[in-house]
Amino acid sequence: MPRRLAALACVGALALAVGIAGQANASEAASARSTVTDAAAGATMGLGAAGVDVAALRLGSATHLAAETSATAQALAGEASAVLGADQVAALVEARAALLGAATTAATPAPILAARSALAAEAERVAAALAEFRAAEAARLAAEAEAARLAAEQAAAAAAAAAEEEVSEWTGGDEAVSAPAPAAPAAEASGSDASAYPGLPAAPRPEDCGPCVGREMVPVFHNGTWRWGCRA
Repeated sequence: MPRRLAALACVGALALAVGIAGQANASEAASARSTVTDAAAGATMGLGAAGVDVAALRLGSATHLAAETSATAQALAGEASAVLGADQVAALVEARAALLGAATTAATPAPILAARSALAAEAERVAAALAEFRAAEAARLAAEAEAARLAAEQAAAAAAAAAEEEVSEWTGGDEAVSAPAPAAPAAEASGSDASAYPGLPAAPRPEDCGPCVGREMVPVFHNGTWRWGCRA
C-alpha cells in the first residue's frame, strides 16, 4: 500500500511538470507571433489596402500641381512685365521661386500647397492689373480714333466750303465780265444842252483850247460817264 501511494505521487508530479512546460511553450509561441505581426504592421505603415504608399502619392500630386502653377505664373510674368514693367511682377516672380523651392525640398505636401496658394493669389492680382491696363489702353485708342475721324470730317467740310466759295467767286467774276455795259443814251444832235446828260459838265466853247478847237463838241459816253468829244 505505501508503495502504491508513492507511485501515484510520482505520476502526479510528472503530469504537473509536463502541463507547466506546455503552458510555457504556448506563451512563447504567442509572443513570437505578436512580434512578427507588429513588425509587419510597422513595415506597411502609410500603405493603403492594396499596398500603395498614400503619402508618396499625395506628395507627388502636390508637386505636379506646383509645376503646373509655376508654368502658368511664368507665362503671366513675362506678359505682364512687358506691359506693366518688371517692378509690377517682382512679387509674382518671388512667389514662384518660393513654390519651386518648396516642391524641391519639402517631404510633405503641406508646404508645397501653401506656397502654391500664395503664388495663385499673386498671379490673380497681376492678371487683374494687366486686364485693367488693357481696358484703359483700348479706351484710349478708341478715343484717339474718334478724334481723328472728327478732325478728318471737319477738314473735309472746310475744304468743301473753300472750294464752293472759290467757285462762287469765279462765277461772279464771269458774270461781271459778261454783263453788258449800260446802254448809252442817245446823244442829242445839239451839243449846247448839257442837262440831258447826267454828270456832263457844261459844254466848252468851240474856240476854247483843246483837241476840237473850231469844231463842234458833242456828248460822248465813255467808261460809264458822259464827256465832251469832237464830232467826227
